[in-house]
Amino acid sequence: MDRLVPEIADKIVSPIRKKGGQFPHNFQFAKVLSIEKVNKIFLRIILKCEDLVNYNDKSMHFRLILPPKGIKPKWPSVAANGSTKWPVGAHTLHKPVYTARFVKYKANTIITDVFVHEGGRTTKWAKEVSQGDTERNRIAIVGPVGNGLLASNKVLIASDETGFPAAARILENLTPMVEGELIFETQDGSALYPFECPQLMRIRWLSRDKGENLKDETIKAISDNHGAKIWFAGEKEQANLVREEARNAGWGKEGLRISGFWSTKNSI
Repeated sequence: MDRLVPEIADKIVSPIRKKGGQFPHNFQFAKVLSIEKVNKIFLRIILKCEDLVNYNDKSMHFRLILPPKGIKPKWPSVAANGSTKWPVGAHTLHKPVYTARFVKYKANTIITDVFVHEGGRTTKWAKEVSQGDTERNRIAIVGPVGNGLLASNKVLIASDETGFPAAARILENLTPMVEGELIFETQDGSALYPFECPQLMRIRWLSRDKGENLKDETIKAISDNHGAKIWFAGEKEQANLVREEARNAGWGKEGLRISGFWSTKNSI
């Protein structure tokens, strides 16, 4: 359950891949090398890819392509105008966006952390693969997609569990003297993901069990973080409200990285 970012991959107009010719150039097949627990709410998945030539140290995200179970997969193709054409109907692919937590270029592997939650389609798929379902290990990826790493000397970063891997990646690449505030939300307020927190940044953990709310606390923090770049990851409607409040407070588009990583209307 990592991403419901804008449908960037759907809009890419690109040359046909040299290998095979029928797939978009940023599409490739992949297989799972291993799945292990990071802790009780995260799985770490290592993907063996064909070629990571399009990736670099600033590549944040990729789209995981999971075919439906029980039927022969149909994969995306290139339309006459060069855009990506996705299968529909019974062959519709599940294609959530995840954070490339680590990229190992020489080994052609991507390491991603998946938030485990009830009803999540990616969670179900990962469990099926870990139980030896070889059919479910026939997958693909598209990427890189989305924005690159955040760069600033002052930041306000707020996220629920779905954005923790992306937030961790950002924090590791900020200057050690960065200032600002971190607001993280979990069910019980426990620090359930390994973050490297810069020494000048304040960090708060919110508890949904206690009625604390990521959106509300982020909006309150906006006035205390003038000049900061704001990065928010959470539920889609909450993200829209945070964006609206930030713009009303004077933030321009260049100072905002606010994304709905999931929606109450969709299972990822």
